[in-house]
Amino acid sequence: MRHCSMFILLFSLAILQLPAQNVNTIEQSVAGRMDVPGNPALSKGLAGFFAGIHNDVMIIAGGSNFPGKELWEGASRVLYDRILVASQNPDGSVSVLETNETLPFPLADGASLSVPSGVLCIGGQTVTGLSRKVFLLRWNGREVETDTLPPLPLPLKGHKAAMAGNRVYVAGGESPLGPSSAVMSIDLGVPSGAWTSLPAMPVPLKDFIFEVQTDGEFPALYVIGGRMKEQDEILTGFYSSVFRFRTRQNIWERRRDIHIPGKGEMALAAAASVTSGSSYIILFGGDTGTVFSQVEEAIHRAGSGNGVMASVRDSLWRTHPGFNDDILAYNTITDAWYVAGKWEGRAPAVTSALWWNDRIVIPGGETGPGIRNPEIIAFNMGHRPGFGWVNYMVLVVYMAGMLGVGFYFMKRGRNADDFFKAGGRIPWWAAGISIFATTLSAITFLAIPAKSYATDWRMLIFNLCIILTVPLIIRYYLPFFRRFNLDTAYEYLELRFSRAVRMAASGLFILFMISRIAIVLFLPSLALHAVTGFSVYWSVILMGVITIIYCT
Repeated sequence: MRHCSMFILLFSLAILQLPAQNVNTIEQSVAGRMDVPGNPALSKGLAGFFAGIHNDVMIIAGGSNFPGKELWEGASRVLYDRILVASQNPDGSVSVLETNETLPFPLADGASLSVPSGVLCIGGQTVTGLSRKVFLLRWNGREVETDTLPPLPLPLKGHKAAMAGNRVYVAGGESPLGPSSAVMSIDLGVPSGAWTSLPAMPVPLKDFIFEVQTDGEFPALYVIGGRMKEQDEILTGFYSSVFRFRTRQNIWERRRDIHIPGKGEMALAAAASVTSGSSYIILFGGDTGTVFSQVEEAIHRAGSGNGVMASVRDSLWRTHPGFNDDILAYNTITDAWYVAGKWEGRAPAVTSALWWNDRIVIPGGETGPGIRNPEIIAFNMGHRPGFGWVNYMVLVVYMAGMLGVGFYFMKRGRNADDFFKAGGRIPWWAAGISIFATTLSAITFLAIPAKSYATDWRMLIFNLCIILTVPLIIRYYLPFFRRFNLDTAYEYLELRFSRAVRMAASGLFILFMISRIAIVLFLPSLALHAVTGFSVYWSVILMGVITIIYCT
């Protein structure tokens, strides 16, 4: 009867409760600046640098800016070989120091990646051309150490890197031969590993978003947006496309293009990105290409001897409205796009976003043509649970009702027959509901739907099996046990075989239930934590105590 009551109360809870409102929050702040004493050139900020987290410090290496003049005043781009190390203070602020170590040469526009052993720096633009070098920057607590890894098969810039397990993937970019759609990988777990080729991207791209996120079952590579100028073309093409590379099958798939609710399809390149949770990719800043294309056209026409267009180009640079200020979120399972928030101030491009101590940190970047941002921006991501008083009331009534049922029937339970079968005093329909409710748990209501949401409907068969087996149980099993008037199936095992068999079967079932009950308690605790903020640990303890009292 206890399962019948639990089922009815759960059903009432589902009917009465109002939907909980979880409000996602994105809090933006300035955590620090990239100003370095004695190096005024870096105080203007950097873009196109290598960046990553190692041993709880952020390493920033290389990059470029336009010191002195502005771009429309004839400034020239300068590449750097300096290495900066940023550390977090107890108040959350970030302090930046310039190290005595440098890169092998000035370098920018490469790909970087935080790996367990350091910050991986791959390729990039040098003063004399493109690089194929790959090296690892490690912070030992006092200085930055550099290790050399196998070089890329071809020099690249504007390419991207991502990591799944021990394997690093590098894709796209621009080579001396032109746009590249090549995809290659290397296993960092193999000391003598080498780069291997994978199926090429559907289109050659650079400055795209490249992340590893689950496709519902396994990690997959996601290529979002990007840009590329084909040979003999005047304008650079900006893309809104989204592609997924399934690493298990080695195939590329087209997904839904970048589509912003209320704005429609949008091209985007040179945005910063991070993965969040088990199914999201979050994008910050980036260039939509509208002004970029106007500048390119003006430059082309000015090169044809049109002096007026040179002034148009300078005006476009000077009055640039800034980059995309929508903070976008892409769900890799539902293939849907959302606006998660707004960037306060001028959003960046050509920079990196990094998870650092439970917050997202975005250092520097380009906020306009030739303009660098010396600030280090931090984002605290979270949500404010809003469960609602009606939901709390139903939850309290349910918990109290559970205990009340236990105390109410306590005096009626005199033996095992009363505990398991209510002494045969309940009607058949109540017993049926109780038996059916026994087969249901948090796995039924949470785990199986979540698995179906993430993958497909294959898990449906588990729930259907309950219904399919009921006629067999009613027709053959229940009459058999009623004929022997047994309280449990273990009693029959003793009668049919021996007490040792009964004890073995009972022990195995107890071991099974110990492992199962951990999941059954943990799943609703996660759900309760998500909608109320209540501690998962205290939820497990509370449900465990109430259930023990109720059953006892």
